[in-house]
Order: sequence, then C-alpha cells, then structure tokens
Amino acid sequence: MEKIEKYKKALVKIRENTSLKKEELYADSKYDESKFEKIKENVIDIYLRMINVTIKQSNQNVDKFIELYPKFFEKIPKNWKTSLDEAKKNNDFENVFIEEIKIETMEKIKRVFENSLGLNNE
Repeated sequence: MEKIEKYKKALVKIRENTSLKKEELYADSKYDESKFEKIKENVIDIYLRMINVTIKQSNQNVDKFIELYPKFFEKIPKNWKTSLDEAKKNNDFENVFIEEIKIETMEKIKRVFENSLGLNNE
C-alpha cells in the first residue's frame, strides 16, 4: 500500500499545483488559461477517485491494484479520443484543444502512476 499512497500523494500535489495555477491565472484575468487548468484539475480528480474505487475492488492488495487501475487509462479517455476525432473533423479548434488537454493530463497521470509504483522499468 506504500506505493499506492506515494502515487496518491503525488497526484494530490499535482492537483494542488494545478488549482493554484488556475486561481493565479484567473486573478490575472487570464480566463481561458484558467479554464484549461480547471479541465486538468477535473481529470486529476477523476483519477484520484479511481484510486479509492480500485483500492476497494482490490481488497487493498497491491498486485491486484496494479492489475486493475491501469484499465482506467484506456476506459476513461475513450470518449475523449472520440470527441477529439469529431472536433478535428469539424475544425472545432477549441474542442480539439480541450480534448487534447484531457488526454495529455491523463498521460501525465499515467507516467506518475508508473513511476510511483516502479512500473516504468519494463
């Protein structure tokens, strides 16, 4: 469970930094940039919630957690990827950017997961 806690703490820290950046941008009247940080914050929140879901599903077994949790890196962004493709077809540049932010944030979270649990040595 120590590795899972390390991952959770790392995600909480990233969320805190993202939230702080969002607030600073908003205070500087950079509303669009603030909105994009809020999107990142929402993605991080999703994966934080999935940690608790997976801990329950795995009965706090680290190996089972490592087996189950990565499935969310495929399942959750599936609709984002579909929306991205649709936005590209329609030349909807704002939604392209939004969906790319979601996917990039998920990929960052995935790297943090792999690093925290020592899975990146494969």
